[in-house]
Amino acid sequence: MFEDRGTHKLPLGSADDEGGDLEVAEEGHEWAAVPPWVTYFVSVGHALPDDGRRRVAVVSTPCASVAAGLMALGSLLRRLGEPNANDLEAHLRRLRSLRPGPKPILRYRATPGLYHVSRRDDTGEVWFSRVGKEERKLLLDYHASDWFFDGESPIEGGVGEGVSWEPIYRQLLPYGASLDSSNLRSTDSTVVLCGRATGKSDAERSLGTVSIRLGGTQAALSDLLTVQWRESARTVSRVRFLNQRADEANKFDRDGSAPRIVVADGADALSFCLDYEPCEDASIIAAIPRTSDLQKLESAATSLSRLKAWYELDPVVESRFPKAPSGVALRVLTRSS
Repeated sequence: MFEDRGTHKLPLGSADDEGGDLEVAEEGHEWAAVPPWVTYFVSVGHALPDDGRRRVAVVSTPCASVAAGLMALGSLLRRLGEPNANDLEAHLRRLRSLRPGPKPILRYRATPGLYHVSRRDDTGEVWFSRVGKEERKLLLDYHASDWFFDGESPIEGGVGEGVSWEPIYRQLLPYGASLDSSNLRSTDSTVVLCGRATGKSDAERSLGTVSIRLGGTQAALSDLLTVQWRESARTVSRVRFLNQRADEANKFDRDGSAPRIVVADGADALSFCLDYEPCEDASIIAAIPRTSDLQKLESAATSLSRLKAWYELDPVVESRFPKAPSGVALRVLTRSS
């Protein structure tokens, strides 16, 4: 996808007893050692600071690629190293804010069927009733993770459930970085991938063209990101998808905590995220191919120019990123304090 001529190969995590070294295969190609451009984009996503100051980073690439997906994977890996990196508090607040109504919207881990909100006491206690059954349950804080919204990822996987790509994740971590295995059982929403204007299905297809394997563990990039690509998927998700084409109520594929890192795939995605209110406090990192439509590039340039009064180039943060492959350039703007 990118030429490796003159590229500094960045270190991956060392091979362990999970078996062998990481390999990558692009659609129609044989398995091969992980190329430097894959390591670079993952490392960039991992290195973007998440310290409360908003940043807008732009990575210019020579052609269309899965760079945004790899940077989102890097941000996912960084988040996995933080303690209690999950949506549990936001999920509990959402449950406690529900009002009584007949619409079945919830599922309970231990029993089949759907539940609706049947009662809300003066004390704020919330009751759920199972549709078609004389069964009622009180919402208890310590059982909040047992409830999940129909069509959305569970907030926490059961025993033995969760994200199953830990061996690959650990091998992709930059040296010195850590991963908290307990996070793999919990859904998190702070990392967001904003797809191109072509929509969610096209994003899944595109990200599925690159796969990574380690010994007997193999996954497409679309799987490693754990995006809830279909509503029927009842699995833990660590990345939300932001769909420009969807109506306002469904632009995010699921509810969750406020975004902290948004990865924009293309010039149109960057323009959209810069103007989209739910992303106004999140740092944004965009992969923009220079082969993009000229009108889209001009629109993104206009959006970036509007930031000049409040943002400044940040060479200090730029210096923390790895050396870029040939044909790739990165610039970082940081909001003035």
